[in-house]
Formats: sequence, structure tokens, C-alpha cells
Amino acid sequence: SLFFQADLDWANIFPAVLVVLLTIAANAGLGFINASFVLVTKRTSPLARLLGLVTNLLAGVYYPIQVLPDWLRFFSRLLPATYFFDALRRTMLQSASLTDVGQDLLALIGFAIVLLPIGLVAFHYAVRWAKTDGSLSQY
Repeated sequence: SLFFQADLDWANIFPAVLVVLLTIAANAGLGFINASFVLVTKRTSPLARLLGLVTNLLAGVYYPIQVLPDWLRFFSRLLPATYFFDALRRTMLQSASLTDVGQDLLALIGFAIVLLPIGLVAFHYAVRWAKTDGSLSQY
């Protein structure tokens, strides 16, 4: 709001913080999956680059997803960031309540419920594999 003259609703900070925390939980799962790949292959993950590129193009970072064709909008709805950007903009710029962004919150909760356990299990097995392989000490 300092640099862009945006009129942010700071009184509505609680819903925005909740959106951020749920997004962190959802993205932590993706982070653990990425870290698992790095542990096993000892290389950076092409998944991280691809996901970053796709997220920037499809999740509403540069433009609203409503301008995307329907078939691309379908893929944008598979990204946690889509719900994050939508909910954060609505809470901070349009004074939306938790009820108003309920669909976005449910989507983020769903992503967190699915991705976090998958990421933790993948990381557990990657660490176990790296220990048996003897490559864990290389980090």
C-alpha cells in the first residue's frame, strides 16, 4: 500500500492471515515433495521450475484467471496459488469476510490435507533412501 497507493483493509487482517497460513500448509507439501526429489537425485527438481512457471502463468499472478480459456482455467484450479491469490485479494482489497472466501479456504484446506501427508511420506522415504545409500552425509 505504500508504493502502489492500494487501499488495503487492515482491519480485515485475520482472514488474510488465515489464507496465508493455509497456503503455507498446502505449499509445504509441495516443498517436501521437491526436497525428496533433490535428496534422491542430488539435483534440482525440474518439478519446481515447471510448477513455478505454470503457477505464474495460470494462478492469477499477472492477470485474472477469468481471462483464460475454459480448458486452461481448469488447470489453474489445480493450483493452490489460484485460491491464495483470489482469497487474499478479496480479503485485503474488497473487505471480504471468511464466509465470502469460504470456497477458497476449503480448497486450500483440501490441498493441505492431500499434499502435506504425501510430501511428508515422500520426504521420510527419501531420507531413509539417502541414509541407506550413504548420500545423506553429502548434504
